[in-house]
Amino acid sequence: MNQSRETGRIVAWFSTKAFGFVRPDIAGRDIFVHVSQSQSGDLKPGTRVAFTRAHTDRGPQANDVVSVEQPAQLRL
Repeated sequence: MNQSRETGRIVAWFSTKAFGFVRPDIAGRDIFVHVSQSQSGDLKPGTRVAFTRAHTDRGPQANDVVSVEQPAQLRL
């Protein structure tokens, strides 16, 4: 199945737990992301990312996450 890439920004990252949340550029809820899905492994709040969305029994999850620019000031 061919999934389209989405973009968004990391809005929360819990390094001791190795997960966080990405806010998609399109409308919708924040999406769970685990460090194992990051190709760079360096996710922090403000980082712009591209990802594919997967639907799991626990809700949406960001997969194949890649940084698309340097971290910026986070605006909520």
